[in-house]
Amino acid sequence: MSLHDHEESQAMNLNPDLELILSDFSSRFGHGSLVPHEVKAWMDAQMQRPQVYLEHASYDDEGYSRNVLFETKQTELVLVGWQAGQETPKHDHEGRSCSFMVLSGDIEEVRFDSSGHVSAQLKHQARDIVQISDPTAIHQMACRQGRALSLHIYSPPMG
Repeated sequence: MSLHDHEESQAMNLNPDLELILSDFSSRFGHGSLVPHEVKAWMDAQMQRPQVYLEHASYDDEGYSRNVLFETKQTELVLVGWQAGQETPKHDHEGRSCSFMVLSGDIEEVRFDSSGHVSAQLKHQARDIVQISDPTAIHQMACRQGRALSLHIYSPPMG
């Protein structure tokens, strides 16, 4: 198990359900092989227990909050807390594989083409799963109202 290590998970006071989830995540994806349909199936299963993640949500008035739940050299699982008005800068993932799901609230995503023009405006709601398959994709994410919580998988880690 790695949330860096067991001592750190104890220090974070993870509930036993989350420890089991992270152990399962580690055995499936800790090696870095993120097969899209396997990631989607795992994320679908997580929607049966969003309350486990809600207990570990954190929010910051200064900007969206990233809580790294699991990280190896190959894979990272991050819980992101959003408040109204918070957004990422326009960014790509530098060739990383990225999938995320919305656990609660609404998240807007704007995608850009290679010339920087808007190519899509999407609204993701609780239970939505998004897989970004283009390693050169550029996007921006935002929470426009209320709070939102999302779970992200990166390979390799954003670090």
